[in-house]
Amino acid sequence: AAAFGDNLHAPASRLARAIGLSEAEAQALRTLGETINYNAYGLEIEDLHMHPKALAEAMDGFTDPWAFMQTDAFRRIAEGFAEDRAAAESLKPEAEGPGWAVYALPDAPWARRMIGVLANELARAHPERAHALLLPMPGGWRVSVRAPKSRPYGAGKLCAQFPTGGGREAAGGINLLPDDLRASFIDALARAYQA
Repeated sequence: AAAFGDNLHAPASRLARAIGLSEAEAQALRTLGETINYNAYGLEIEDLHMHPKALAEAMDGFTDPWAFMQTDAFRRIAEGFAEDRAAAESLKPEAEGPGWAVYALPDAPWARRMIGVLANELARAHPERAHALLLPMPGGWRVSVRAPKSRPYGAGKLCAQFPTGGGREAAGGINLLPDDLRASFIDALARAYQA
């Protein structure tokens, strides 16, 4: 479940097959992992559907992931996740070119919760394209970048060109991209990932 939550779908699927899980069981673990991961995103604890400590306490003692998925705690987060996914469906790229796309999210709790999940979903849906998601913050933008799955490198290096930025090869971010550097960031993304 954790590997699915960390956007490691191929290795997670291989592991599921290796231990003899059915497709339905593997899908359930994917749902569990992605749902738990989703609850970790937000700028403030208040953005989350469940405080991480309360979630950890709710999970404590469960050895069967399928049993945990029947709890009110899991259902509460899963229902919020479904609502947030529906809100995200209308998003379109603000800017795009061959090999890259930029999405500007609204200043809304659902967007703060979905930024990481949405970045991962876009990376899987468009493996040949880099994605940057921009979330409004006072004075600028929080940025989440995913390198193309087909060329999983350079995201951290790209983000490190800007104050408060960094990351790893396949994923990076900028804690606060000032408004006056937004166009420069988009230009740098386009140069880095132009197909």
